[in-house]
Amino acid sequence: MWMTSSTADGSEVLLYVWSDRNNGDYFLFDTRTRRAERVFSRREWFDPAEVPASRYVTFKARDGMTLHGYLTEPRGPAVGPRPMVLLPHGGPFGIFDTWSFDDDAQILAAAGYAVLRVNYRGSGNYGRQYQRAGHKEWGGRMQDDLTDATRWAVREGVADASKICIYGASYGGYAALMGVARSPGCTGARSATSASTTCR
Repeated sequence: MWMTSSTADGSEVLLYVWSDRNNGDYFLFDTRTRRAERVFSRREWFDPAEVPASRYVTFKARDGMTLHGYLTEPRGPAVGPRPMVLLPHGGPFGIFDTWSFDDDAQILAAAGYAVLRVNYRGSGNYGRQYQRAGHKEWGGRMQDDLTDATRWAVREGVADASKICIYGASYGGYAALMGVARSPGCTGARSATSASTTCR
């Protein structure tokens, strides 16, 4: 939640409230009566009760560094591992995924895919050391982080090792191509330029 604006005397403020299942509601909050009235929603057609949740996950990279991410799975019980899409963010430095409503993750989850968003080394929000760990690691340890994230999802029973895809935009697009080049049997297991193999 954050305050987007207020009256000159501070008696009324406009608040923006969101979650992993709600793209955002705006409320007019009266600071004197401490009552809030919803003004409008960004996406009225999404019922938060019907939208899958995203959960924070953490795991170790191959060099022992702790990595962070968010996993969104389709609603309802899974009968075994699901097909999964690995969704690296752009940037890459200083940018980071958050526990919030993500359009791509929700669209893919609605289609039956588990979606893993990884804040690989170089991402923001985890301190200077975490961000600096990604310096000069394009195609190196940053890419290993994505592969290790995929292997974690397979070990945890989240992802079907034979049905994994990686895609993204900006740096995420670069990471998707590098995934195909460096780990065709893991990240990038499904792409326009590679055949389906497995990630172990």
